[in-house]
Amino acid sequence: MAPNVCSSDLSSSSQKPLPKDLSDLFVPSMRGPIKSAFKSVMGNPTLAMINMAGGVPHPDTFPILRLQATVRAPNGSDSTGESALVLEKTASSGSTESLNELLQYGDGCGVDSYCRFLLKHTQRTHNPPYSGWGVIAS
Repeated sequence: MAPNVCSSDLSSSSQKPLPKDLSDLFVPSMRGPIKSAFKSVMGNPTLAMINMAGGVPHPDTFPILRLQATVRAPNGSDSTGESALVLEKTASSGSTESLNELLQYGDGCGVDSYCRFLLKHTQRTHNPPYSGWGVIAS
């Protein structure tokens, strides 16, 4: 699985202050995750143990072999500037994942390539006044 890109070096690259911790203002149910009874019983699975609770389907079971879409240029023109977006089942380019990766369950932050885009966009466009920020695209 690809590394988590919800937060990045982009968010801590400058000498900006950390965000204020307002967690003491939260109601008790919002202060943090409550550990599930199942996970406390399971503990940390070892490599010798197959975790059947993950529910991750095998990529061969995905019915989609190829996905193609024609998209308009960002300027919104009708007929000029069209581009074809093609996603193959196993082939991945440097900027996007393969269909096997995109159709698989993720980590909750969203698709890695989209999170990387959102991190760069947020840094360039909004330039948060603090460090340690991240994005969630799910």
